[in-house]
Amino acid sequence: MRHASQGHQQVRLSRSQIAQRAMRAALDLRRAGGYSLSEALPVYDLAQRHGLEVRFVDIASLEGMYLKASPGPTILVAADRPPGRQAYNCAHEIGHHVAEDGTRIDQYFDREPTSIPFDPSEFAADAFAGFLLMPKMAVSRAFAVRSLDPRSCPAEAIYNVSGYFGVGYTALVNHLAHGLRMIESSRADALLKAKPKDLRAALNGAPLETDLFVVDGHWTGRPVDLQ
Repeated sequence: MRHASQGHQQVRLSRSQIAQRAMRAALDLRRAGGYSLSEALPVYDLAQRHGLEVRFVDIASLEGMYLKASPGPTILVAADRPPGRQAYNCAHEIGHHVAEDGTRIDQYFDREPTSIPFDPSEFAADAFAGFLLMPKMAVSRAFAVRSLDPRSCPAEAIYNVSGYFGVGYTALVNHLAHGLRMIESSRADALLKAKPKDLRAALNGAPLETDLFVVDGHWTGRPVDLQ
């Protein structure tokens, strides 16, 4: 769960309009960096290519942070988050940079706060991250080349594709349903009942506490980031 502090107020737009703007900005940034819209993206390389320094820090209360400061803009990513969360948080902070937001602090909560007001800047940065990491062309191709249909394939297959994009299983399921509208909400609800640790165990044939990446012949566009 993230919550942000400090930033400028955006013009009042509908959530759909904000998401559309974020999508265009994300795809434009991909093109400007010379990255294909049909492949996974090395998000840390992209950040550095656009003049952003990325640092991994050990701060328990932090999800991510964008520092608009001298000598150059910097992104802080929590070192103890899962790899998929780290990549998504990095993309989220890039979204703040592209939107020319001021310094943003995204805090981590282990429990859902009872009430958080809608923040257009945070919504835009989340939408930006989703489309930057998982544009529709790349997601459609990732399933097609593996002969998978996201509307009916097993949860383990969705998990494999999420690893290819460098995001968490939950992030991909939610993006398929709400960002790309490639699956129905009922299908997403069913998929979200599967826990990543159980999917890892099923793929590994035994319980596994560490991260698991299924690297196949269709893995292109980015390296495997390991810790």
